[in-house]
Parts: sequence; C-alpha cells; structure tokens
Amino acid sequence: LRYLIEKIFKGNYSHLLTFGGGRTLDFAKFISLKNDIKIIAFPSSLATHVYASPKIHALPPIKELGFQNTIDGESSHLSILDIDLLDKLYKENRRLILSGFGDLMAFINARHDWIQSAKNGNERFSIIVDESIDFIITSLVSIDIKKPLKFWIEEYIFIQCLLCNITHWVGSAPASGAEHLFAKCIEEEVLEPPFHGEAVALGVLIFSYIRNKDIDKVTFLLKKFKITNSISKLNLNKHAIINALNRSLIEGNKKKRYTILNDLDISYKFFEEVINSMINKKLLEI
Repeated sequence: LRYLIEKIFKGNYSHLLTFGGGRTLDFAKFISLKNDIKIIAFPSSLATHVYASPKIHALPPIKELGFQNTIDGESSHLSILDIDLLDKLYKENRRLILSGFGDLMAFINARHDWIQSAKNGNERFSIIVDESIDFIITSLVSIDIKKPLKFWIEEYIFIQCLLCNITHWVGSAPASGAEHLFAKCIEEEVLEPPFHGEAVALGVLIFSYIRNKDIDKVTFLLKKFKITNSISKLNLNKHAIINALNRSLIEGNKKKRYTILNDLDISYKFFEEVINSMINKKLLEI
C-alpha cells in the first residue's frame, strides 16, 4: 500500500482505475485521499456499498500507516457497474450479490438505536431519513429477486446509494447500530468469517429477537435473500458469537455510539441464554 501511494505520488497519473470488491475499493479510496487522485471503479461484487460510500474502513494495512478509525474520504468519482459482469457473478455465486441485502437489513435494527439515541440527545433525528428508511425496508420486502438480475439490479444499487446519502445527511447511526458492532467483532473473532452482509444480518436477527420486534420480517428477508441462519454454515460457533456479542459494547463506546447494548446485561451468561433460546425456537440452527 505504501509502495502504491509513493509510485502514484511520483508518477504523472490522472486517474486510478480500480477493479475489485469492498476491500480493494477501500484501499483505492485511501490511495486517492493520500494523493488527491480521481478513482474510476469497476465493482466486482455488490456485497457492500463501499463503491458509493465516502467512508474508508481502517483495514489492517491502513492501520499500519497510522489510521485506526473509519476515515472520511470520497466515494469513487465514477463507478461503472457492468451488468453483464455482475450477472455472470450472480449466476456463478449468488451469495456474493445476495449477502449485500444483509448489509441493507441493518436499517431494521439500527433505526431503533438511532431513534432512541436521538431522544437521548446524541444524534440528530430527521423525518426525511426516517421516511427513506421506510422506503428501503419496503423495497427489501417487495424486490423480486426471482426475476433475472437485470430487472432489479438498478433498484438494488439505488438503495445502496441512498444508504450512503443517509449517512452523509445525519451520520452513520441510522444504518449502523448494534448489529454492525457485532459484525465487526465476529469478523475479528474467527479466521474465516462470513461475508460482511451475512454477519450484519445475523446481528439484526439476534437484536430483533432481544427487542422482540420485527422477527417475522427479518426471518422472511433471510429466507428471501438465502442468507443462512445456520451457525456452522457461516463458519461460526456458539462461543464465537457469544464472545462477539460480549465485546460489542466496547466497540460502541469507542465510537461513542449509543445502541441497545448500553441498556442490556452484556454478560457472557446473558448472551448465552439468548443464543440457546434462539436455537431452541429454531431461529438459529447449529
């Protein structure tokens, strides 16, 4: 990463052409930030909305260069989404496309965290954002993925871009609550974590169960987008999930972010009881 930054700094380049997934695009945005070079991006999957987001995740190589937290940068200056390429990917590995819906499902839980945080005076409430979230959740329910990808890909992309605008208007809280804190922790807990969207969707399911809200909607969407609720199929185990839940509040405190975790008993025992109960009720499978 340092080599690329120096090479571009010394060269006479007008644009950085980037092809890849979320991590690749995050690195490209970081290089763009350091060199003030424009990015033309060809996203190779839509598992995350990184291509449309101005935020840069502090991945390990970026942390080595001294950036520990999420960085404010710019989104790709031009994103070219090749429908034929994405359709080929979708036919070969639907999981890479459908897992992106799991990331969008975060709104179902994060909205509750955001509204309560706004009532506490920590976040800014916006009616436009709240109604945009309604639109997104309604779209997730109504989008017809049984049709060929070309018939619904624009709606999918629009929702991802709307997510990025929401976070620009009022910050990331409406789209990133306790479920994202859990996803970050579970991704650090195991060597081969599930896709980000799958980890987020699992967090949405767990916190919806704890809240006793939206469970039917969440389980419907998981089945619709073929995001498994099987712990083993996600390369996880009960201990890892409970550990991640147990550590999630620490991540929230680092970001000074209020979530439902601030009001819960965050002991290992409490989360162990939650996960066991969800398994007994078939909301989670071993």
